[in-house]
Amino acid sequence: MTNALFTILDGIISSDCAAEILASDDAIVNYAEAGGDDIDYAAARRIQTAGRNWLDQQANGNGEWSRMRHEAAAELEAEAKADEPAEAFADSADSRETSKEIIDAILAVAGNSDAEAVRVWEAPTEAEALAVWERVTKNGLRDSADYCWGASGSDWAAQLGIVG
Repeated sequence: MTNALFTILDGIISSDCAAEILASDDAIVNYAEAGGDDIDYAAARRIQTAGRNWLDQQANGNGEWSRMRHEAAAELEAEAKADEPAEAFADSADSRETSKEIIDAILAVAGNSDAEAVRVWEAPTEAEALAVWERVTKNGLRDSADYCWGASGSDWAAQLGIVG
């Protein structure tokens, strides 16, 4: 997956609007989808971190292009390894009877922390529930009933008090 993430990052950096794309997780996910790649928000954040470092090095004249590419690839690899504990939560969608999109959104809201993601899944705050809903539905463009969250099933957004 890391090579795929680097290919996406390399394309973003080469574009005329790299800073704008790297400014938001949604823009990175949309860029990847437009290129035929399917990534989650955790992967988008890894791309975002490595990309911002790369842009900073470019802006500050901190070296040659090939070295910056190598460092960005290495950073994505290191972040992927650091995120491995969260993959236990990410892989729990089936056992939690929860849509993968909701699992990914919970991980994003939880800062990609496995323990925090479990807490959010079990008892989200109002702000966390709204943030998950915003990510999953793309701010209401998708119907929340198309996704399931544990025992609440497709009625999760109503049960969390987000929609009526």
